[in-house]
Amino acid sequence: MKKNVDCRVFEDQLDALVDGRLTDDGVGQLRLHASSCEDCGMLLRLKEHMLAPSLGKLEAAVPDEMVASMWERVQAEVASLPPALNLGSTDGSDPSSGAAARPSAPTKPSWLIPTLAAASVALLFSTGFLFSELQRVQERGSQLSVQVESLKRDIEMLDSRTEWVERTAQLAGNRRNRLRALDRMLAGQEFVTVANLVELLELSPPDQVVFDTSKMESLLGGSPRLTPNLREVLSILDQGLRSLGPVGEVRAGDLAEWLTASGISQDLAFPKAQLKDLLS
Repeated sequence: MKKNVDCRVFEDQLDALVDGRLTDDGVGQLRLHASSCEDCGMLLRLKEHMLAPSLGKLEAAVPDEMVASMWERVQAEVASLPPALNLGSTDGSDPSSGAAARPSAPTKPSWLIPTLAAASVALLFSTGFLFSELQRVQERGSQLSVQVESLKRDIEMLDSRTEWVERTAQLAGNRRNRLRALDRMLAGQEFVTVANLVELLELSPPDQVVFDTSKMESLLGGSPRLTPNLREVLSILDQGLRSLGPVGEVRAGDLAEWLTASGISQDLAFPKAQLKDLLS
């Protein structure tokens, strides 16, 4: 049970109620909190029923008719038992003359029957109350199980969405980082050489996606702004990728290795702005 400050104060006041130290105003506040908190309400009801009236009060509550009838039944049961051995005279005289010598039957305490009746009533009442509270707790447990399963599904959905958002942000951040690194490395320069591009790629994580082949094909097919040098680099790169089969993404480590081994002149230069368009 998750406890807050009010619930802890309630438990302290409940102990005072058990000891009889709680005022009428305190009892009112206690019942007010119990009406708004299901767990504290169940605890209050349990205390009230466990603090049943004292044994003397229960005895006084048993009707006199019930006590008399129970005592009569006990006496009838005793009378139906076999008679005790006659300890009187054995010389043929009146057996009743030995009645004084016969041990008297033990008498039942006068408080026994009312006490048993009161205890039976209290036991029956407590059993019924505990059974009803057990059903309530089981129903509450079933409701909590359903809520837990629902929360698990919600958390799984949030985790999947969070993973997608983080992946999108990572890709966007990678593009921004590449462009910032290019600007820092080539500050004040308008042109980029193949050697500069290889250096930038070697500074990036090897498995980082640099660009996709569909964008390169779009630039080769319909961009009149491409300089001859950059078009030459992209054409050679496109031919190399086609020889490898369908490739959707180009990674930094693969591109740096391929530019170094392709035989392209490392001094071949092209505008930095066009390279940024390719990497953005």
